[in-house]
Amino acid sequence: MPTPKPTQTKPSQTKPTKTQPNRTRAIPESVVQRSLSLSSRKAARLWMQLESGMADPTDLLPALQQAQGHQEDAVDIHVALRQHIDAEIAAAQARLDALAAVHEADIARLKRWANSLDQGVLDLHEQGLMADEAVGQTYRIRVKHNPPSCVVLDEAKIPEPYLKAKTTYTPDKSAIKAAIQCGEVVPGADLVRKRKVVYEAAPTSLGRMADQAQV
Repeated sequence: MPTPKPTQTKPSQTKPTKTQPNRTRAIPESVVQRSLSLSSRKAARLWMQLESGMADPTDLLPALQQAQGHQEDAVDIHVALRQHIDAEIAAAQARLDALAAVHEADIARLKRWANSLDQGVLDLHEQGLMADEAVGQTYRIRVKHNPPSCVVLDEAKIPEPYLKAKTTYTPDKSAIKAAIQCGEVVPGADLVRKRKVVYEAAPTSLGRMADQAQV
């Protein structure tokens, strides 16, 4: 009988796994940037430049006027950016106020606990259940008297020799302003008129809104 041929096992061919290139995860857009992109993509790009430090706010309006060639477009982009910055300030302030309220509540609660522990020791000491000093393995608790302090029970009954006069002087700005406007010279004071920037709807925009309301 012919001898059977040994069976040959084929070597397992494992497919090499392809190494995926490292892709940096894109930073999600901020709320301000997304909302800006709905009204003006150019304003959204400017916001990105401000956040990355590539642009300075003082250079934005001249750069916009030179790039756009039309003052109307530059003004609209500038105002849109300014309004959204105000919104971001308000949101950040709201988060800060909420965080401060949480921490203030925590501090008040912890102070109540600390005072309760101290008052418990004083109560035990007053009842004679605790000596002036209680010693543990690591710490000790002592009840001591503070230096004497004065408590005013009724200020109206305090004799005059024991009263201190406290006088403060504050410039009356309203009176000074009225006097200077009437032509008087008030040494050490003067009137100044500071400038401010006002953002408002353009007259043409108001006209368009009125026309649309009538349709």
